[in-house]
Amino acid sequence: MRNPLIRRGFTLIELLVVIAIIAVLIALLLPAVQAAREAARRSQCVNNLKQIGLGLHNYHQTNNSFPLGASLAPHTPGGTYTWSDWGANAQLLPFLEQGPVYSTINFSWAPEPYSEPTSQDQGYSSPGGFINSTAYNTKLALFLCPSDGNAGRVNNNSYHASVGTTTNNIDRNPKASSGVFGFQINYSLADITDGSSNTVAYAEALVGDTTATKPVRANGTGKSGSSKAANLLDVGTAGLANLQTDLLACTNSFTTAFRADDRGYRWG
Repeated sequence: MRNPLIRRGFTLIELLVVIAIIAVLIALLLPAVQAAREAARRSQCVNNLKQIGLGLHNYHQTNNSFPLGASLAPHTPGGTYTWSDWGANAQLLPFLEQGPVYSTINFSWAPEPYSEPTSQDQGYSSPGGFINSTAYNTKLALFLCPSDGNAGRVNNNSYHASVGTTTNNIDRNPKASSGVFGFQINYSLADITDGSSNTVAYAEALVGDTTATKPVRANGTGKSGSSKAANLLDVGTAGLANLQTDLLACTNSFTTAFRADDRGYRWG
C-alpha cells in the first residue's frame, strides 16, 4: 500500500530538461511566425500595387488617358512651380476609393507649403500650404508598404509612377519622359507601343530615411546641372573628359551631398 505521506516531485534535472525543450520549441516557432507575418505584409504590398493598377485602368476608361505624371501648381500667386506639383497618386484617389481625401484638394495650389511651420505658433509660408494641408498631411495605407519599417513613420509614399529611362529634368521638358508618366503631359494605351503588359507603370521602393547621418538610402536622388556630356555619342578626348566629369559629379553628389533621403516624402 502506497504511503500517502510520500509525495513525488520534479527533480532539478527534469525541470531543466523541460525548460530546454520549451526553449527549443520557441526558437523553432518564432522564425516561422515571423516568416508568416512577412508573407502577409508582402501580400499586402502586392495588393497595393494591384489596386493602383486597377485604378490606372479605371482612370483610363473614364478619361481615355492615364493621369499626368505631374501637374503645374504654384506655392504662391505667380510663384515658382518647381517641386510643387500634384503627381499621379493624387489624381488616382477617386479610383482608389479615396474620394473624401480627393475632395479636400485644390489642384490650383501646391500640395505642400514652400517651407513648413516649425511650431504651432508659426503659420504656413504660402497659401497652398494652408489650403491643401489636410490632404498632404493624411497618411494613406494604400501608399505605404508594411514591409518597410520607415514607411509612414518617416516618409509617406512607397509607390512611384515610372518616367522610364529618363535621366534629365522632365519638369523643364514635358515631352522628355520615356515612361508612361511625364510632367504636364499624359499618355494613353495607344502611346505605349511596347504594350502595357511589357511596360512598367508603377514600382515599389523603400522610403528615404530623413534622419540618416549617411546616405544609406540615397537611391533615386538626382543631380542636375552637370550635364557636360550632352551627347553620349561624342567621341574623342573632349567627349570622354566631359563624361568622366559628369560621372565624378554624380558620384560625389550621391555619396556625400545627400545625408538624408526624401524619397517618398509625400504621396501627393
